[in-house]
Amino acid sequence: MPRLMPKHASDIRAALEPYRDILLFVAAMLLADGFWKLTVHGDEGKDSVAWLCFNLTPFFDALARHTAGAVYALLQPFKPSLVLGSGLTLGYEGGSATHIAWSCTPVKQTFIFAVIMLAARPYSPRKGALHKLWFIPVGAGLVYVFNILRIAVVTLVIEEHPELFPLFHDHLLKYLFYGFIFLLWVLWTRIFGGKTV
Repeated sequence: MPRLMPKHASDIRAALEPYRDILLFVAAMLLADGFWKLTVHGDEGKDSVAWLCFNLTPFFDALARHTAGAVYALLQPFKPSLVLGSGLTLGYEGGSATHIAWSCTPVKQTFIFAVIMLAARPYSPRKGALHKLWFIPVGAGLVYVFNILRIAVVTLVIEEHPELFPLFHDHLLKYLFYGFIFLLWVLWTRIFGGKTV
């Protein structure tokens, strides 16, 4: 009786081949997110954060202050009533405010993006690997800019509609952020990874 397992395994491999890149993307994203959740500890409502046993609170505090300052600098010329309180609170005089916590920094998303890009397979090993050297830092910069714009949108929304904060912060812009990372990966795969379209 002939062995059917190798044939079935090769059939499965052949069937999955067209989806190999997207499966690799999803696996890298899930592994990076899982690693982050297992090793980075901190209450999102508080400002203390640790990685394994290392206290990273000063780093994240400085980055959260920078993020709040960048959003304030972006919006203040258009919104003179916007106030930056204690370096971590963006709000409006006599109105709504939001606290920029450590989780509002783009560190997690940058980490996930970097893991995805390192896992992505280049179609042309030389060309793809060379493009990764510059694409990962440029992509990290774009993730940073997207994060500033994300918080700016939330800050604009809460001026007139503070009740929409959970929708924009916890759902809409959160998933849009990961969609943006996916688009960066698609850009690299289709243009810089060496795959012929």
